[in-house]
Amino acid sequence: MTNQVKAKSKMMPTMFDPVFKSLFQNKNFRKTLSYFLSKLTEYSEGYIYKNLVFLNTEMSIKHYDEKKKIADLIIKIDDDIINIEANRNNNKSTKLKNNSYHHKLAHEKFQAGDDFDDGCVLQININSKKKIKK
Repeated sequence: MTNQVKAKSKMMPTMFDPVFKSLFQNKNFRKTLSYFLSKLTEYSEGYIYKNLVFLNTEMSIKHYDEKKKIADLIIKIDDDIINIEANRNNNKSTKLKNNSYHHKLAHEKFQAGDDFDDGCVLQININSKKKIKK
């Protein structure tokens, strides 16, 4: 699969957030997304296809000084939450940002008194690599 999408005679990188989000959330891509997630989870491809739900990617802010967090994709399957991030860089700040997304989702999912055995929060980071010129 190429990492670019042609739009109005221009090539756009698929790691560009709007392209990545529209591609992964497109109903025609759902079977491929289900296959991809079935290889990373214990769910079957068919089960994912029937049961995955896209959630709002804007995470709630609890305190006035909390930084706004907008994930690329947040998916719910049963009690499990899956956050998929498309990263054009794999530097320290990107890793910290992705970790903060995971921790925020986990914190919101598991409140005091909740059973930690009821689902999990899975973080998937898809990192772009520059091609090596020959």
